[in-house]
Amino acid sequence: MNQYLNKKSIGKWNLIIGMLKNRDVENFVKIFKNHINKAFAMAIPEVESSYSPAEIIVKLKKIGLEVLPAQNLENALQKAEKDIPLLITGSLYLVGNTLKFNKTKIF
Repeated sequence: MNQYLNKKSIGKWNLIIGMLKNRDVENFVKIFKNHINKAFAMAIPEVESSYSPAEIIVKLKKIGLEVLPAQNLENALQKAEKDIPLLITGSLYLVGNTLKFNKTKIF
């Protein structure tokens, strides 16, 4: 992934991330950390085994990222710069929540 992103030269983007506690946040993000402008950490709604924003912040600051807490997806979207591409990742539960928030219909 990092090689692909280096070749495409699409610049840096903002990251909204929420993950389950059985996943390694640092190693997951290290793969593409050089392409991140700023990260917004959030808990995955209604998922007890999700990291808290504070837990994610500690882990991502260890690898040198600027990370801010977000109460929820809407809050993270409000904080993110509108002129920078956005990546929402970390868990399929978060992706599902994003689709629900966006009222995306899946056929």
